Amino acid sequence: MILEPLNWDGNYYTHPFVSNSDLSRLQKSLLAPAEELEYRDALKFGTLVHALILEPETFDHYTRQVVGAPAYEYTAVDVAIARKMRDAFLADDFCRSMLATCAVEYAMYNPSTKFAWNGVEFELDTRRKYDLWNQLVKWGADIKSTTATTESAFRTAINRFDYDRGRVFYAAGSGAKRDAIIGISKINYKVFKVFLAEGSELWRSGTDKMNEIAFKYWATMPVTY
Repeated sequence: MILEPLNWDGNYYTHPFVSNSDLSRLQKSLLAPAEELEYRDALKFGTLVHALILEPETFDHYTRQVVGAPAYEYTAVDVAIARKMRDAFLADDFCRSMLATCAVEYAMYNPSTKFAWNGVEFELDTRRKYDLWNQLVKWGADIKSTTATTESAFRTAINRFDYDRGRVFYAAGSGAKRDAIIGISKINYKVFKVFLAEGSELWRSGTDKMNEIAFKYWATMPVTY
């Protein structure tokens, strides 16, 4: 079910429902400045990689900016690295198959999504936008740029940057029981595929993180009467 608020312009990013990015902003506000900067840098470069893979028509090669995204400015070196990462993604059989069979940048809006933390049950109106979503089998995947050069290091990054939380948050609204996180190294251009399934260790850790930060978000929301 999708509820469209009055005066909404149809832009996913201006919709008032809570996104995983909103939870991340709250989480980042609790971090040291250096860690927050690392998050911002990762988001900036990830925006470029996503555009080249999922929506290449949105990348303006003359201004080196992604149309419709925050006004990030990229260097020629940034673009060259991102193109190599795109090529690595397309050279991987699984990734190429997902791109061919999934909708890209697929948005979902879910009012009254249920959460629970330390015995407290509560609801948030939520939204999410899948990088890749297969409606037929109801699962999807997220693409992440990374400085990791091995799968082990990428798994460490998943925990550090709370990617597991994000994937479970997406599943909370889509009903998915499994998911994939696809990491592309900006160092050696290797592709790492990490799969999550309901009940797995990553799924459980993501659920705990999601419920905790969602509770903090819910607890700071203004009370309406």
